[in-house]
Amino acid sequence: MKLSDFIDMFIKLRYLPYISGGKATWVMRCQNKPLAVLGIKKYEPDISEYKAKLLIENIELSEVLSAGSEKKIGFRYYAQEDYSSVYKKMKAECRR
Repeated sequence: MKLSDFIDMFIKLRYLPYISGGKATWVMRCQNKPLAVLGIKKYEPDISEYKAKLLIENIELSEVLSAGSEKKIGFRYYAQEDYSSVYKKMKAECRR
């Protein structure tokens, strides 16, 4: 499964908590390294509107998880910060 397919799957499964107002920005991380930024517009029971920008290549999920001993993916909530601004910050963090 590719990383982008994994993102689609957990959005459809409603893994992330519902945020009042529906708009939210999340950063997917593995071993504290940002992998993707998600901008969610609607997150209702039957409808999801979101954008996802990968910060790494769209590789197989197994490659992401095999990169370290702690095989966990987590999400950091950035409230209703602008999705594009968070993406720019994370992109700069990846360059360091």
